[in-house]
Amino acid sequence: MKGGFRIPSFSVLLIFAVLTVIGAAMLPSLNLQYLPRDKQQTMSISFYWQDASARVIESEVTSKIEGYISSIKGISRVSSMSRKEEGSIDITLKKKEDVDAVRFEISSALRSLYDQLPDGVSYPELSVSTGGANVDPILTYTVNADLPTNQIEQYINDHILKDLSIIEGVSSVVLSGATPNYMEIAFNPEKMKAAGVSSYELYNAVSTYLEGTSVVGSAPAYNPDEEPDIILRNAPVELSRVPVANKEGRIIRLSDVASITLKEKVPSSYYRINGLNTINITVYPEESINTVQVCRTVEETMTRLETGFPESFSALKAYDVSTEISEEVGKLVRRTLLCVVILLAFIFVTTFSPRYTFLIGLTLLVNLIVACIFYVLLDIDIHIYSLAGISISLSIIIDNSIIMVSHYSYYRDRKVFLAILAALLTTIGSLTVIFFLPEEQKRILADFSTVIIINLTVSMITALFFVPALLDYLPVKSESISFSIRRRRKIVRFSQGYGRFIFYVKKFNWAVILFFLLAFGGSFLLFRKSLDGFASMFRQPERPVLYISAGMPEGCSVQQLNEIMVYMENFLAGFDEIKLFRTSITSYDRGSISVEFHEDVNRTSFPAILKQQVIRKAIDYGGANWSVYGINDQNFSNYIGGSTYRNGNIILSGYNYDILYGFCEDLVERLSANPRVSDLSIEGPENYYYSSSEGSREYLITYDYDNLALYGINPVSAFSALSERLFSQFVGTTMSDNGERMDVRLISDDAESFDVWHLANEYIRIDSTDIRFDEIGSIDSRNSGNNIFRQDQEYILCVRYNFIGSYKLEERLMESEIERLNTSVLPIGFKASSPQYDWMQKAKNQWILLVLIVVIIYMICAVLFESLLQPLAIISLIPVSFIGIFLAFRLTETTFDQGGFASMIMLAGIVVNAGIYIVNEYNRMPAHRRSFIRAYNHKIIPISLTILSTVLGLVPFLLDGKEEVFWFAFAIGTMGGMLFSYVALIIFLPMIMPTPPGSGGNGEPRRKRSREGKRGSGRLLSGRRRRKTDAPL
Repeated sequence: MKGGFRIPSFSVLLIFAVLTVIGAAMLPSLNLQYLPRDKQQTMSISFYWQDASARVIESEVTSKIEGYISSIKGISRVSSMSRKEEGSIDITLKKKEDVDAVRFEISSALRSLYDQLPDGVSYPELSVSTGGANVDPILTYTVNADLPTNQIEQYINDHILKDLSIIEGVSSVVLSGATPNYMEIAFNPEKMKAAGVSSYELYNAVSTYLEGTSVVGSAPAYNPDEEPDIILRNAPVELSRVPVANKEGRIIRLSDVASITLKEKVPSSYYRINGLNTINITVYPEESINTVQVCRTVEETMTRLETGFPESFSALKAYDVSTEISEEVGKLVRRTLLCVVILLAFIFVTTFSPRYTFLIGLTLLVNLIVACIFYVLLDIDIHIYSLAGISISLSIIIDNSIIMVSHYSYYRDRKVFLAILAALLTTIGSLTVIFFLPEEQKRILADFSTVIIINLTVSMITALFFVPALLDYLPVKSESISFSIRRRRKIVRFSQGYGRFIFYVKKFNWAVILFFLLAFGGSFLLFRKSLDGFASMFRQPERPVLYISAGMPEGCSVQQLNEIMVYMENFLAGFDEIKLFRTSITSYDRGSISVEFHEDVNRTSFPAILKQQVIRKAIDYGGANWSVYGINDQNFSNYIGGSTYRNGNIILSGYNYDILYGFCEDLVERLSANPRVSDLSIEGPENYYYSSSEGSREYLITYDYDNLALYGINPVSAFSALSERLFSQFVGTTMSDNGERMDVRLISDDAESFDVWHLANEYIRIDSTDIRFDEIGSIDSRNSGNNIFRQDQEYILCVRYNFIGSYKLEERLMESEIERLNTSVLPIGFKASSPQYDWMQKAKNQWILLVLIVVIIYMICAVLFESLLQPLAIISLIPVSFIGIFLAFRLTETTFDQGGFASMIMLAGIVVNAGIYIVNEYNRMPAHRRSFIRAYNHKIIPISLTILSTVLGLVPFLLDGKEEVFWFAFAIGTMGGMLFSYVALIIFLPMIMPTPPGSGGNGEPRRKRSREGKRGSGRLLSGRRRRKTDAPL
């Protein structure tokens, strides 16, 4: 190379060969997922305190722990929730923080703080969930055997769970469905009263027996400072013969006042697959793993363990998420491969050159494999959005290769690289705005953007070094497409006609610009009419799933909810089209069934038909609160406790809970004066639009102390008498005859049957008086208190209400109250907001980001063109091409989701590329009135190839129809915009390009050519065009 350093072509090819081998070796290290994961590192602390209220837990426990850990380095956010009898603290770590170091500091703080907490508080449990680990299971096995469930559970714990838990990538293995035995000691309160034995004495006697030892005193030792305890070990005796008390010389034994029964423990929750009561082994994954690989390892381990199973013992795989991931990712990979085939076929058809097609295909392959190195180094997961980024970048990679091959074959230099650099920088610049989106949207599209940026960066390096080096060994003709004389004449005539058309229309350029402005405004109005707000902007891609939820009214049990859900399971079991349905019941008011369908019926009308039949069944199964949703927008709910939905919500936050609650009460009083506002409540933000006041109730007995004195009853005696009736407590554990360890529970015979009615109407003996409780006090149901929320040391409360009127009126009321509170009422440290208001602001800011894209592209083009006018011509292509997006969504009636927004971002970066290539060529030519026409003629063929290749490359993503989340909207938006960019290039761009100064009005060239570097602000590459013999860059 003259006047410079040049790397030999062979060395360049060898370097890229090594990088290709390294990239191929890293392919198994890629993390394969279906949806993007949250890469935040989180921890949680949980603790319990029996019978403590939310307020006491918050003030005595939660606030103390939160204050300690908030000062630990590496923590970015701390939020907590205190509820009745328990509390939890969620900790979010800063990015790239050492999780082990932070966990050690938190553990040390908890150890030193625990002694300062009140008695009765459990030791705080610290759990780590780095990366927001996926809480959904990846594998479920059902276990069957001709053995009692407790023996099956024991075998699984000893021989299966241990081996599965140590597999790399497995977070936890959970066993469910087993119903172990327990021993119930039920005492009769009347017999206890007659024998003069209290439940406290009975509890101590049984507890001492189960412990096996008791301390009877202490004695001096040889060391005078020590007095060791004297321990009495109980002799083996039958439990029913255990002495409870000595009353007037009579030994009261356990069998005298209680009965002992061996029972199966009543499940506190249920989990079934396809309605079968089986024992399930559920595997949960760690974060940042290859889900398919972990599932395969677990399956291999289970296959190995099955060889040692006892006779009649079997484990069947009931659910495998890797199958779904493999199917979905396989479908996307097939689409991508089809996209590559279409692109290469298109190149071959347009060039009729196998060598040219091979060169482009090889460049594409090398680019993708080398990019895999950076995927692994930057911890990029391969999921549907990152695959979308790979797919869209294929056409851009091919575009860069086509431009470089065309230029290098003709000029034998790399000067076009600056045009390629400008085009790719504009695309990369437009993609960077994704990192300014709100956190949820950024999590969805971050990998999509990062993958494209990586591929384009590698593509620049490949175009600069690999393509020229490859052309030195595999040269192609400078004109890849050979034309006959007749075709050349047609091209010349077309070019002359196009030039006359441009020069004529340019006389009315303001009219043309006005026409495009009206077209943009009109198409946007049509598009906005079909835009379903912002609710569809962030749909989650998922298979058609029917969700059925049920709950029982307050006072019912988990078993009662299970019985009614079994009826629904039996109904679903009759349909062969159902692939599987999973049932989960966690409390009396929270049960759900998720129904998945076979692949061949997902696109049929059967899921919607089944949904209507399920709704009819839900109406028939009365007594439960049913909700049916999914598949379509025709949802159902028959909640019988009164709707808890609130369409209005104002959030108040501050540093003092009492003061904050006072502001909420003032706001409630003010809003209650508005006749359009009803159903006001003050609650915590469990769900911003659904009230929780109906689900947390308790009964309060208020003593009438005058009546207590009248009857001569002590309040403590009244409480003791009631406790005897309702006594139910865990005592300890014991060994069964077959060596099984089981729990022992002491319970009153009346504990299950003594309800509120009996409490109010049945006579109870208190001391020596028979009396009803409603004679000495009132019994009322009340809200048990709000759960208390704090985030970053701020308390959060919500004022919920229903507003009767239009959405605009409700929005006006909400905004006016928030503004009044923030400006005139709330002091420093307090603020008012609304999730709806904040969401609307974020949605508006999202569209402002498109303006930021335009600014970024303008700045890049201004620097590279050394001009302030030509970048305006380049960025004007963006709104014109958006006309194609608006019309495409309107005419096809496609849902505008995150795929549509991504297409806007991509189009803003891609559509300017063609303009950059034309302006670059225009700046290379001598100043002439027809310079733009000549630049257009020189670049229109490779530009046409790039535009058509982008459009054709997206065709496979239209095959699954409009219901395909992200892909269809992304493809239809990009294709519509790219096709309309032809109009922008052919008509609009010549209208706004300035005529070179000094050119004659009749098309004559300037008499004197400008010197190099003196053309002013219209030049990207200075100097005359080099000859073919000039040395490359």
